[in-house]
Amino acid sequence: MPTLPAKDQQILAAHAGLVHAVVKTCHNRDLLPQLEQVLKLSEENGWNRLVASIRRILGGQRDISVLQDLDDEDRVITEAILRGLQNPETLPDLDAAPDPEHAAPGLASMVAAARRGNVEALRALADMATQMRDAGGDMARLASALSQMEQGEDDVEKLARGMNPAGIVFSEWPHIPESMYTKIAEPRLLTNQGWAVFIFTPEGKNHAHTMWKMAQGQPRTWFTQVLTVDDTKKDAPGEAGTPVVSAAQIQALRAAGRAEEIIQQEYFCSFEGFLRGTVYGDVITTARKEGRIGAFPYRADLRVHTAWDIGLSDGTAIWFYQTDGRRFTFIDFLFERGKGLHHFAHVVQVRRPGETGRPYVYGDHTGPHDLEIVEYSSQRGQTRREVARELGLDFRVAPKLLVAEGIDMARRLFSRCYFHETTCGAGLDHLGAYHYAWEERKQEYGKEPVHDEHSHAADAFRTFAVCPTEHNEGRDYRPPQRYAQSTWDPHGAGVSGRR
Repeated sequence: MPTLPAKDQQILAAHAGLVHAVVKTCHNRDLLPQLEQVLKLSEENGWNRLVASIRRILGGQRDISVLQDLDDEDRVITEAILRGLQNPETLPDLDAAPDPEHAAPGLASMVAAARRGNVEALRALADMATQMRDAGGDMARLASALSQMEQGEDDVEKLARGMNPAGIVFSEWPHIPESMYTKIAEPRLLTNQGWAVFIFTPEGKNHAHTMWKMAQGQPRTWFTQVLTVDDTKKDAPGEAGTPVVSAAQIQALRAAGRAEEIIQQEYFCSFEGFLRGTVYGDVITTARKEGRIGAFPYRADLRVHTAWDIGLSDGTAIWFYQTDGRRFTFIDFLFERGKGLHHFAHVVQVRRPGETGRPYVYGDHTGPHDLEIVEYSSQRGQTRREVARELGLDFRVAPKLLVAEGIDMARRLFSRCYFHETTCGAGLDHLGAYHYAWEERKQEYGKEPVHDEHSHAADAFRTFAVCPTEHNEGRDYRPPQRYAQSTWDPHGAGVSGRR
């Protein structure tokens, strides 16, 4: 077996039997019914993407496209199958036992399978925990956490209690809640003068992108590196230094119809390419192509209207826009957590373009339907809308619609929207990362968007879309008079006519 990274060896040690079974079945189709039973059980345990990849291999597919959309663990297993078909000497050792010091890569899937009652996973997890307890120290504490996770505990703070890490590796960082680092890991690492590594493929402008930009701006504190297909070679001892993925293979993917944004994301590490499952990714891309995201500054001759999503611990998001009756120009965006209406009433009143301009002159403030509920802090049982009015924010309330209806209205209105790239950049990043939940069993995106740090900007934009201010003057606008007013009645007395 070739020399592989420790984590890859750990994965293959846990799945050696499956790798051998697939390779044998490719050479002997009589073994297919037996393998099918294994694959069906794997699907029931949530390994849908891996099974789909294996089925393509069994069908004769051997190119790089079988690795598309696989996570790190599934990719290692699939690559081992492909290597084994080319050279049986590379097949993993069936007798190799998992090393508890390198257990992390397969643990999540193993724990999930154990929770579902998978006997093989339960047995492997028990063996691993025993070895960890025997090792003592932090390994023993990790074994305790594994036992708790197996029983269903998922409170990270409880599971991490007693842990004293010197370093932590976050793999697939976009899929891990940011609070896992900022709230739990970072304080421990600072205490220990430890380190953290974040490994990921870009998936839009989410918290991983924010951290990447921050780290790039602090080169004395952070090390950053991006490796595309142009940078990764087969350069281990004895290898020829050829590309891991060749230009010809990339062209083959394009010829096969693979979307360019997926190619740019997966193979060239582009933060701009993530569209799969996003709610507004395609319309934002179109807006950029059409030049509707750029330098569109505040116009002093137009009023400023706002659209809100209001929360406390969850955060409040506000879009600021102007309209000339034809298009909507978004000139500003604000998002803050843990602040009440008093704070935002003041912020809005003093908000201004740049540092020297005069405060905005407002038209409409539009808020979500829950403004009509009673404010819990009110001594007089007032609604949030009534409290806001006393603070100088006279809201109109957007109608309560289904989320899907609001999204549809927002998408249809997007072609009339223009955005100031700098002042609305953070809001656009949130809109671009707002996405539907992935349903693993169905292998498709669901119909409900994920509620996360991107939801607030998206909900505020939806507030705008379901109740936009179409005229500069706001809600009290009346169309200009087209005819002169007169008391003369052409059909009144003194007019001759038939009797």
